[in-house]
Amino acid sequence: MSTLHIKRGNSHNLLARSLYCLLSILVTSALAAGEVQAQITSCSRISDIHPVTNWNMKPSGGIFKNGDVVGSITAATAFYMPLAHSDTVQILASGNTVSNRYNALPLEGMPGLGLRVLWASYGTTTPLTPLLPPAPYGTVLTNRSWFSVLEARARANYNLMQQYIFELVIIDEALYKGGTLAFTAKNQVQIITSVKIAPNNYQMCLNGFIDPMAALTGTVQVPELPKPVAPTCKFSVGTLNQRVTLGPVDPGQVVPAGVERSQGAEGQAHFLIEATGCNKGATMDIYFTDARNSALTKNYIHTTNPAVGIRMFYRGEFDPLLVGPAPSGSWVPQRYAPRLGPATVEGGSLSAGFTAQYVRLPNKTEADIRPGPLEAAATFVIVYP
Repeated sequence: MSTLHIKRGNSHNLLARSLYCLLSILVTSALAAGEVQAQITSCSRISDIHPVTNWNMKPSGGIFKNGDVVGSITAATAFYMPLAHSDTVQILASGNTVSNRYNALPLEGMPGLGLRVLWASYGTTTPLTPLLPPAPYGTVLTNRSWFSVLEARARANYNLMQQYIFELVIIDEALYKGGTLAFTAKNQVQIITSVKIAPNNYQMCLNGFIDPMAALTGTVQVPELPKPVAPTCKFSVGTLNQRVTLGPVDPGQVVPAGVERSQGAEGQAHFLIEATGCNKGATMDIYFTDARNSALTKNYIHTTNPAVGIRMFYRGEFDPLLVGPAPSGSWVPQRYAPRLGPATVEGGSLSAGFTAQYVRLPNKTEADIRPGPLEAAATFVIVYP
């Protein structure tokens, strides 16, 4: 009779999903009828859009829900507005239509994440007289067709500063993974600064088009996006520390290495690794390590008998599991590991069945097998990919 001790090692949360975020602004030449836009040199942008505040990022390891803002920043740009050409300024904005209720543009390549752009405020070096009520603080620019943010008149040359808020919003909590921002899409939000040169005739300032989306990978760099807590499960003490007893066999019944699973059934034993209380979507990989030789990757574990090992099979698979070095930190072995999940409901359970068999070690003969009890020990590590 032999005993196989199965113990759990460390558990690792390995979050491979990189998320990106983008801010989009769409260039267009089709404004409202009569609003002809052509660049002029009278008014001009004198600073690229740049941060006014630091990014306010949620910490990693939290539970993020739809509608949550995981990162936000206020950014600004400035224009020089001389009176030589016109005393009236107009800022128009427009954003692509979206289907979610958060007014956030889905970010291509960033599953579950969207961008929302809002108007914050303006400032000038000389007072302006509004011709229309300015857009209030927090006016959403995304998911809205062309509208006036500001239209006002001045009596002297001035500098005009515009401030905007960029928000990164969870639009699908099941898909959002966080990580590094990387994207190529642009021009899904449009902001144009112009001057009025005649009734119903506006000319865009030099570099008067602003693309907040492009700024996210340029002048307004986005830091690492927060990663949500990985869905996990619970394990009972009985699962984490198991004693698996194989039946007695004669030395001649111990099959040599490489023999098919069906031929090694004599004395075999079954055991389960069961997870309970799993978060919805929880997925796990199970890595086994030989407690007597953890560095070597092989398809058996050593026992106290120098000629006999124990091989393990996952469910109905025909090949014995590879055992070897345990995952450590962010490093995961390249060998195959059984995968369980995803859990389909919150609080659900996952289980994996294994079979342990005797096996004669490579380069050993039946005569090398020493009769008597033997023991083996293995640990397993759960990795949430």
